[in-house]
Amino acid sequence: MVKIALPPTTLGQDLLITLSILATASLPPTDVYIKVGIEPSKGITYIETNADTVKLSKAVINVLSKNLVVSGARRARLPLVPTDLNALRKVLGRAVSGKADLRGALYNDLVGVLKQKDFIKYLDINNVSTRYGRNIEIYLGAPKGALTLPRVMISDGFFELGKLHGIKDVKTVSGPPRLGKVDLRCSPEVAPLMHASVLGFEVLNFAVAGNMFHLFITLKAPPDICIKYMDAKLLAKVFTYALKLTSKFNFIDIYEDYEVHRLYLLLKIFHKYIKSLAHLFASSPELSSLGIANHVFSSTGRRFIKINEYVISLSETLSLRRSLDSLGIGLDDGRLLMNTLANALMAASRLSRRVETFTAFAKLRTCIKHLIYALIDVRLRAALQHAYEVLRILADRDVRALMIGDSVRVSMNDLSTYADVEGLPLDKAIEQALNIQVSKGKEEEAVREHERRSLIILANVLADIMYRARS
Repeated sequence: MVKIALPPTTLGQDLLITLSILATASLPPTDVYIKVGIEPSKGITYIETNADTVKLSKAVINVLSKNLVVSGARRARLPLVPTDLNALRKVLGRAVSGKADLRGALYNDLVGVLKQKDFIKYLDINNVSTRYGRNIEIYLGAPKGALTLPRVMISDGFFELGKLHGIKDVKTVSGPPRLGKVDLRCSPEVAPLMHASVLGFEVLNFAVAGNMFHLFITLKAPPDICIKYMDAKLLAKVFTYALKLTSKFNFIDIYEDYEVHRLYLLLKIFHKYIKSLAHLFASSPELSSLGIANHVFSSTGRRFIKINEYVISLSETLSLRRSLDSLGIGLDDGRLLMNTLANALMAASRLSRRVETFTAFAKLRTCIKHLIYALIDVRLRAALQHAYEVLRILADRDVRALMIGDSVRVSMNDLSTYADVEGLPLDKAIEQALNIQVSKGKEEEAVREHERRSLIILANVLADIMYRARS
């Protein structure tokens, strides 16, 4: 058994927890487990595992070698600042550029260096050095030659600490820290892992009004939850689906309403994986406390500021199922209904920005959001007014026509992602996900007809909800 120390920030911990779960899932069938814990004497969070460390190291490298760097994040600036580039220069032994078009080469070089390092040995909890006084010093691995953690990791939370309490991690133009300095470092053997995980799980970035925003997606696991091999296999599949699906978005579609993205992913996960998740949670109820976290940062010169963190709680899939059961809606019909609601929500959100002269889409987005909240909370009477408003807006023929057109684009992105994750041809993935017959080469036509019929079915189901809520 080994205890692997984690960086003492939310993003740092979630990145390495995610990487550990994905690595565990990629091992050959085994009785291995991982569990998050806290070492009270050092105040450090760690991952406990009974996996062979050599095999686990190779599995981590194998996961990173599959290049989680997605296309959406390659179009703009890397999540690196000058201090990161200096640390990477020492790790790689060459000058490093932060240009976006060099992301792939930098990432591959980091993975290549990592193959030569015994990084799990240096991350052993016994090799962590901490000192808590006026200054806080935490070194993951040997202090000698230690390098600063990626700035996006250590900036997590420091904006508020610096502005309100005088605690800083660097000297700034406003002067040195008034109360103390926080120094978070790792040994050179560990640094490639930290930077590769940052590059690998940055899903999107985008410039908005001159500010650069970065979106990272991770799994989130609370302490003392034991994740076994087969649990990790399913969690890895669900996470990879959410990550790849998000990578196909334009960040502006997410930036305008983060909650739309959260609810969209929740309903899509329900549609694709509720049967497997329900089986998992029936045997291990504690695993329903796991989630998928979205971390949003903006870059500001030498550091980052965390703008938002929103979590898709997997327990909400069970709440949705209970709500559907109370409505007398079977699981298969319920899956298709949640899929239609997800597509309608995202289409309305996108159209509300693109068709600014048509205010119906902004109202439709709001009504669908509140309808989903009511279904999650199993509040039928609360769903009544929102169901009525959705029905009233969808009664407009022009609204329906635009909704169908955008829903098809949303759905095709989703289905191609599902095909990729499951290793299926697109036509077979559509047949499996939507329960319809599809001719090869006519996938989009089949999806368009399905979306048209789905809006009609959605209207009928909403009318039924209204009837049940009244009675």
